[in-house]
Parts: sequence; C-alpha cells; structure tokens
Amino acid sequence: MPPGRGWFFLKKTMTKSSIITALAARADALGLSQTEWADLAGMKYQQLQRYLSGKVDPRLKTAERLAGAVGVMIEIFDK
Repeated sequence: MPPGRGWFFLKKTMTKSSIITALAARADALGLSQTEWADLAGMKYQQLQRYLSGKVDPRLKTAERLAGAVGVMIEIFDK
C-alpha cells in the first residue's frame, strides 16, 4: 500500500468524473504511473484509461478500489 493513508471526503453532489480526477491527482502526487495505479487497484491499465477519459463511469466499489490504491478511503457526506 502507498504511504499517507487517510480519508478522502466527497460531497454527495460530486460527479464520478470529478472523483476520478481527484484520485488521479492523488496518484500523481504519490508519483504513481497510471500503470502502477491500475496494478495496485487490481485492474488493467486500459480500464483505468476508460475511467480517466470519461468514457466509462466507475461504480462506487471501483472508485473505492482506486482510492485504496492511493492510500485513501472514500467517505460520502451530504453537506
């Protein structure tokens, strides 16, 4: 697991693409390549590319896997 475990708080109104964008920024800050990030999340690089390009919206479970790969947990709140 990458260093810097913590929480990633999301507003309920955030779009899935904005969540992926925020997670991608976290992966970049950790110095992970997209291939490394995909491997840590247990998916193929091509699938991650579809999420990053906006061609496919990830399910919540997938977003949680991507978040876990960059050392954070997703918490959704209404405010």
